[in-house]
Amino acid sequence: MSRSSRLPLAVLLALLCGSAATADSLRYWHDLFTLARQRWIARLKPGTIVSWHGSDGSDRTLIEWRGHNVSILAERDDLDPMLVQRLLDALDRYWVACRTICGNTPPSDGRLTGSIGQRAVVIACGNLPAASDPRVARIEIGGAALDELLGNIARDDRSPLGADLPLAVARTFAYFEDELGAATPAGFAPLSTALATLLAGHACDSLDWIMPPDPRPIEAAIEGYERDPAANYEAALRDASEHHQAEAETLWTAILLRTDRISGQRDFTARLWKTLAECPIAEDVDTAVGNLIVATSAASRSDLLPTFSRWRFPISEATRDRVQQAITPTRLDVKSRSELAPRPKENR
Repeated sequence: MSRSSRLPLAVLLALLCGSAATADSLRYWHDLFTLARQRWIARLKPGTIVSWHGSDGSDRTLIEWRGHNVSILAERDDLDPMLVQRLLDALDRYWVACRTICGNTPPSDGRLTGSIGQRAVVIACGNLPAASDPRVARIEIGGAALDELLGNIARDDRSPLGADLPLAVARTFAYFEDELGAATPAGFAPLSTALATLLAGHACDSLDWIMPPDPRPIEAAIEGYERDPAANYEAALRDASEHHQAEAETLWTAILLRTDRISGQRDFTARLWKTLAECPIAEDVDTAVGNLIVATSAASRSDLLPTFSRWRFPISEATRDRVQQAITPTRLDVKSRSELAPRPKENR
């Protein structure tokens, strides 16, 4: 073997048998090559051009960045494709975490042409026309918010979706709260924000993400309610004005978070969703209150009637009966010993 042919072999042996520093160097160059390759491929695969039909009759040409369950729509073409893909991956993981907990899927956006209409959630970036049908899983964010999200992704932030997007995506699962049996009676503040807050927190926990603090005075709302002897279900939660609705939605959130904490059950939110889906449509106060107490009791595997009674909720005898049925374990269908006794062998 010539000297020139032995040189590459010697270099290869040195790399294979070298020090840890050599191995670290190899990993560094391998990771750098992989990053460059992924970035180059991403540059070759830009977002797809799609048509947007607005409720105002206007047509727009947008760029769709498509994930498995979530799509991002933007008019901008200066986005970093690799960061956008990582953001979509995070959104897809979060959406699946929400779906795993509550077990249902938001409706698709019927105003979009082609396969984009089959996305579970569409995040529209920029000033796009309003929806003609409000019952669609569509979330609007501004260009600055999108830049902030991409910055979170670039920094590998433990809160990759920021402070607002987790709640917005979770709200799409609670949008049809009447189908969950969770709708409040006419004239009362909706429960959807409280359900979404609960779902967002559990979904982030399941992904080991940090849920940013809620700016609302959650604890102060429930503590103030408990201290006020005149406060009751109707006075505190009836939707009398825009300002009062915000206070009422904060109180709803505090009530659900408090019952979650009382329960100590890791699957509280999943069981709450499942039970609410089995509850009747809340057409009056008695049914609405009953659905909430039944569902939270079933989710916590305990009788929460004393808790809601202390909160001065109107509790009927029918609700008390429903709660006891919800928390009573189902009797196992066990066969008697005689049924399990072996049959005598037949003589052949």
